[in-house]
Amino acid sequence: MRAVLDTTVWCSAFLSRNEKSAARRIWNAWRNGLFIAVVSGPIVDEVAHVLLEELGVPEADVDEFVALLCAVADVIPIKHQVMGCRDRNDDAFLETAVVGAANYVVTHDEDLLALPASVKDYLRGRGVEVWADARAGERDFCDVLRDAEASTEVS
Repeated sequence: MRAVLDTTVWCSAFLSRNEKSAARRIWNAWRNGLFIAVVSGPIVDEVAHVLLEELGVPEADVDEFVALLCAVADVIPIKHQVMGCRDRNDDAFLETAVVGAANYVVTHDEDLLALPASVKDYLRGRGVEVWADARAGERDFCDVLRDAEASTEVS
């Protein structure tokens, strides 16, 4: 399973110490090899920027995280194509998913969760689904991970 995580998911996962939080469960699943994270330069840059500039994480910690991310994730080059997002910055997540053959884009971002039908159809045609990381009352990426964990325990 391959997944593109949006900036809020990466930052929440990095900062969370609550093992029961969705962000931490996703982080642990990634670190335990349950899925392959797919990233591109613009995603890594945005995550580093938000951690440093908006959240005040020390530079050494951000550098260490970026090094881990680039070493463990599948880093994909993209061409900065327009993908149809309301927020043009979100196009990088969709393009990374398509080029990187990801199964999922995982997000908190309402702009990504409320994509136009034509964009959703385009993504589905390439095997990509956009899922919330955790969403009360709806199936979410944490449910997908739970199912994957259960199937590996049975095997």
